[in-house]
Amino acid sequence: MSIDHLGGFIPEGDRATWMPDIWGYLALTYGIKSVIDIGAGYGHNIRWWHDLGFDARGVEGHPVALQESPCKEILVSHDYERGPYVPEREYDLSEICQQLRGRYEEGRDNAIIILAEGAGNAQSIADTIKDAIGFETRVTVLGHYQRGGAPSVFDRLLASRFGKSAVELLLQGERGVMVGLACNAMITTPLETVIRGSKRPQDEMVRLAEELGI
Repeated sequence: MSIDHLGGFIPEGDRATWMPDIWGYLALTYGIKSVIDIGAGYGHNIRWWHDLGFDARGVEGHPVALQESPCKEILVSHDYERGPYVPEREYDLSEICQQLRGRYEEGRDNAIIILAEGAGNAQSIADTIKDAIGFETRVTVLGHYQRGGAPSVFDRLLASRFGKSAVELLLQGERGVMVGLACNAMITTPLETVIRGSKRPQDEMVRLAEELGI
């Protein structure tokens, strides 16, 4: 079980929401292990949980709170204009093996695991799964697979359109932008916008994947 919101945006902490007795009761009664404080302000309340050993994180978008917080190490910066916050989670190989075994027992004899770049060594993970539950595993590098095959007519035309637009922009003195395609029209996006932050998966898609056992 997790708790969503615990406090306000007040430098010395919001006394109206400081309720350690109630928090302790909830923790003991419901077996709380992790807490996310959405709109954590300066983080005073979420720090109470963290200091007691809970897996606690505060999510805050106000730059002043993030800069002046006495517990920056447990605050996560998130701008909700980019969409909902999805906590980062480390993969658990034992849990993955249990899910694969469950799928097999349900009659599904195949599964695809998508590993994000930098999250781990794909071959090592595949070998570990094979040794743990005895299933045959194969590793495919998506980037290598995508390079195969001859480009289609659309691919060739798109490459030509990208090149033409890029050269025209350079001749016009345009710098620091990326050429892109939107609604079949050529557009430009400032490089500062391209590299800003990271694009997280939609909450709905994450829940759908978990429900479908993907």
